[in-house]
Amino acid sequence: MRRVCIKTGLIATLLLLIAATASAQTISIGDVSIAPGETKTVSVVLDQVPATGLSYANITVSITNPSVAEITNIEFPGWVPKSFRDNSTLPASTVWFKVGDLDERVNAGDMNVVLANLTIKGLSEGTSDITITVNSFQNDNYNEIKDRIAVIPGLITVISGPPTGSKDVDGDGLYEDVNGNERLDFGDVVELFKNFEAWQDYGIYYDFDGDGRLTFGDVVALFKMLP
Repeated sequence: MRRVCIKTGLIATLLLLIAATASAQTISIGDVSIAPGETKTVSVVLDQVPATGLSYANITVSITNPSVAEITNIEFPGWVPKSFRDNSTLPASTVWFKVGDLDERVNAGDMNVVLANLTIKGLSEGTSDITITVNSFQNDNYNEIKDRIAVIPGLITVISGPPTGSKDVDGDGLYEDVNGNERLDFGDVVELFKNFEAWQDYGIYYDFDGDGRLTFGDVVALFKMLP
C-alpha cells in the first residue's frame, strides 16, 4: 500500500511539473542572416502575457561572438510610454533595456507582444548566438515572476556573398543578376528556379519577395521584376 502511495505521489508531482512547463511563457528573438556592413531588425517577443499580467520587464540581449555582429539601435513598441523605457549605450554587443506598462495597454493573455526591436549590423563572416537574460519580470501586482519566464535564443549568420557568380546590378543588396551575365533577363529566373532549394544558406541575397526566406515566391517575384 505504501509503494502505491509513493508512486501516486511521484506521478502527481511529475504531472504538475509537466503542466508548469507547458504553460510557461517564453521570450524569444529571431534568427538573422546578413552580409558584412548590412543591417536588419529583429524583435524581442513575449509569446503570451502571463495570467497575472505584465507591469515591468528588464531584459539583456547579448551577441556572444562580438566579432561577427553588433547591436546598433533599439526601438520600442507603441505600448511603452516614452518616460518608461530605457536602455544601455549603443552600439554594443550587449544591450539591456527596460519597459514599463504604465497605462495597462498590455493585458493577460495577449499574444506575441513585442518588447523591443533591435537593429543588428553584420561585421564579419561567421555565426553567433543571440542570448536573452530576464533580469526582472513583474506582474500587475508588482511581484517578481522572472523565474517563470523561459527564453529562446536566436542565431546570427553573416555571409560575405553568394559563391554562385550572381551579381547585384543596382546596389540594393539583392543579386538580381542570378546567372552573372551583367543584366536582368529571363535566364536569371530560370537559374534561380533550378537552384533555390540548394541555395538556402544564401537566401538573404535572393529574398526578392521580402519574407526573410528563399522560396519559390522569390522566383515569382524576380519574374515580375523583368523589364
